[in-house]
Parts: sequence; structure tokens; C-alpha cells
Amino acid sequence: VTIRMNLNISIPIEAFPNVAPSMPIELTAWLAATWPELTVFDRVKRAAAMLHGRILLTSMRLGPNSRGRRFRFLNFSTRPTREIRIRGGPMSGTPLPAYFKRKHGIHLAESADFPAAYGVLPDGSEGHFPLEL
Repeated sequence: VTIRMNLNISIPIEAFPNVAPSMPIELTAWLAATWPELTVFDRVKRAAAMLHGRILLTSMRLGPNSRGRRFRFLNFSTRPTREIRIRGGPMSGTPLPAYFKRKHGIHLAESADFPAAYGVLPDGSEGHFPLEL
């Protein structure tokens, strides 16, 4: 089984259900430290089960001369992204893809390989990325 997923991401400390590190940690480093005996595939499977139902969001600047930020997101959930709705605020009840399209110009698409959101970002880049709503 092949997982096409960009694991070079940082996840916020709130994402950890039990033991939390003291600062945000790069996901692959955390997976390797947590389950050194497992293969990468098994680590991802274990993490997905543990973080099930959570959506993580990190953002980064697009560059020194550009305005705005690039959002990266990863939905650790078996629920399709289109079924997840915003809770609270003026856009409460809005499906997640519509929210991202309207608010950030980001197009969310489903991943066939993994229960993760697949994003095409405004700058044209794409990938499986980490949104805490």
C-alpha cells in the first residue's frame, strides 16, 4: 500500500490527545520517536487512529515580498471533508470546502489514498497538508 502524503509538517501541541510535547514538533520526527520499531506506513496508521476526527491547521508566510499566508491542513478523519461543518462564528454550519474557498481561496479535494484533506493552494501548489477550528 502506498501513502502519498507530505509528512514534512509541524503539528500544534494541542493536537496531542495524551502526552503533549512542550512545543510544536515536526510530525515525522514525532512519529519516529514515538514508534521507532514501526515502519513509516504503520506509524502513519497509528497516528491517524490516534488523531482521528481532528483537523490540524498550520500556516506559513508565502515569502518576504508576498502578502498573506499559505495554509496547510490535514484532516485525520474517515469522515469526508465535505461533511465537516464549521462550528460557531458567522459561517457556522458552512461545509469545510465552501468555508476555505470563500475565506481563503483554497480548494479542498478528497484524497483517494488516505483519510486526509487534499489541498490545492492559491499559489498553485498542492498536497496533503495539516486546521484546528
